[in-house]
Amino acid sequence: MDILAIAESEVTAQSAEGMTASMPLVQFTAGLRPAPTGLEDVLYPDGVKHVWTQFPMAILLYERPPQVVRVRWIAPDSVNTHGPHTRYRQHKISLPYVIVFAVFAVRDTSVGLRLTQRCEVFFRREPLSSLADEVLFPCLLNASKHKPPDRVLPYCAADPRAVAVPGKCLSWLCSQHLALKPFDRMPMNERVRASLAGLVEHLLYSGFNHSSDSGQWPGEEASWFTISLQKAIDPRVASPEAWEKATLRNPDFILEVPFLRSGFSAGEVAQRLFQEFNMAAPPLNTSQALARVVFNSGQPRRFVYPHKLWASESD
Repeated sequence: MDILAIAESEVTAQSAEGMTASMPLVQFTAGLRPAPTGLEDVLYPDGVKHVWTQFPMAILLYERPPQVVRVRWIAPDSVNTHGPHTRYRQHKISLPYVIVFAVFAVRDTSVGLRLTQRCEVFFRREPLSSLADEVLFPCLLNASKHKPPDRVLPYCAADPRAVAVPGKCLSWLCSQHLALKPFDRMPMNERVRASLAGLVEHLLYSGFNHSSDSGQWPGEEASWFTISLQKAIDPRVASPEAWEKATLRNPDFILEVPFLRSGFSAGEVAQRLFQEFNMAAPPLNTSQALARVVFNSGQPRRFVYPHKLWASESD
């Protein structure tokens, strides 16, 4: 059994194996509080509607107002469905409110929060006015639906933290080719702002192809554009050519399109993400847990998640 002793302003821990470590009492009590996220001094860019923080993760809810954008869409005669040799054509199409859940996470406390490649994207026909507002599946080629079922027991069954959690992406924002390392070298304020800008730019301008329809990633079922096309939601968005023609007639038509309902509110999407990926710290309700605070003081912490949050574990 670990032993914890407090004398004056010093805390000393002794493990069952006889190892000892000490730290100032003020530092020990600070370690019992929720860890700071590093976002305390961040000035969020326009469009950020809400921020959820639950160390070691944070989620930024971003809303982009309706706009006409020039996109690169896979050409009908492209031999390659995705990849570097894909042929594209440019189209001007109107988009509704684009809702992005930008997921940041800590792998190593020496680096801090960094953008992950587990972000999600949705549409809305009206601006968000509440976290209870439903988000809609986006009619986009680079937004993926993943196959059920939801995950159960993400940790080993003997782990007391084992619970049933969501395991499929609702609408994954395809970002495996987004370079993240340049952001990690920036101060936190600049990092968050540049990461979000880079993510949105990647979503809109990196090129729409059939990567999400190729089944190259485990569990990836299809793009939400292909699913929307199969369900014939609206002939005006059935092809980039039809979409562009409708945009030229009236850009605001996009706010009338009956995009597929997700059945999830903005708040529920964020909660799913936390349930799926957040590695909650064990409760500090035993002498052993409190002793860990002392033994681990001054050491950078690394977090292991039940799913990969980055395309490369070395990224």
